[in-house]
Amino acid sequence: MPHILIVDPDSSAAQITAAGIARGLPEATVLVVPGPAEGWEEIQRQLPDALIIDPVPYSLSAATLIRQLKTRQPHSYIVVLASTPTPALQRELRSLQIDAYLEKPAPLSMLVTRLCNTFAGNGQMPASAPDSDSKAS
Repeated sequence: MPHILIVDPDSSAAQITAAGIARGLPEATVLVVPGPAEGWEEIQRQLPDALIIDPVPYSLSAATLIRQLKTRQPHSYIVVLASTPTPALQRELRSLQIDAYLEKPAPLSMLVTRLCNTFAGNGQMPASAPDSDSKAS
């Protein structure tokens, strides 16, 4: 059963994203935390199979969190869901081992499809996704 960690300071938007993932991937556990410090605490408790993070409000510590997770669990799937994309952020992310880069508001179905495709390959989830036009926030 995949464990997905969402790090986003916008709790309402993060809860919408988490609910969409839970509907599309009922086998997954989804946890939402407001920032990288809390994300690191959760990583210490349980390594996530996927991390979804909005790096913009805290770009430096978000990059550190991604590096730390990739060091501890190199196969974690990393999705950056940028609320305010900038050229500087995009340059910084190129140096990290991210698997997907999306800009808010990305269609929630796109995010769920990427997660389904990722976990279907290792037998953890079915390769199906909802037909939702909701936005990942």
